[in-house]
Amino acid sequence: MTSAAAPKLAHEWVIAAYVPVDEQGAAYARRRGVYRVPATTKVSSAEVMCIHCRRPYDEALHTECAGSDPTLHGGPVGTRKRRTPEPHTEGAVAKPTITGNSNAARTRRSRAAGHTGTLSAEAA
Repeated sequence: MTSAAAPKLAHEWVIAAYVPVDEQGAAYARRRGVYRVPATTKVSSAEVMCIHCRRPYDEALHTECAGSDPTLHGGPVGTRKRRTPEPHTEGAVAKPTITGNSNAARTRRSRAAGHTGTLSAEAA
């Protein structure tokens, strides 16, 4: 009897950093969501954490990453399986509902109240 060992779920470490920028760089980064750091820029590390489970480095170092399990997140958008619809029970009939906010419902209420939809000579 052989059992396949489950693959260890590895962390992917990232650094939250403070990058000094000027006013123009800050506006560009805000607008585009990207800022290219010059090679001579010194970056201060604010925090080291796993990008998947969002846990700090010291807390998550010797543990498996719970956030990299694709079954928890549904996987990448292009590879997710479609949900299968639940089977209908016998004899169950879906009744269409009319909401009070639809144009058709407003038209029905208006016509029921006797409005024709045209302006009279007095109103014009």
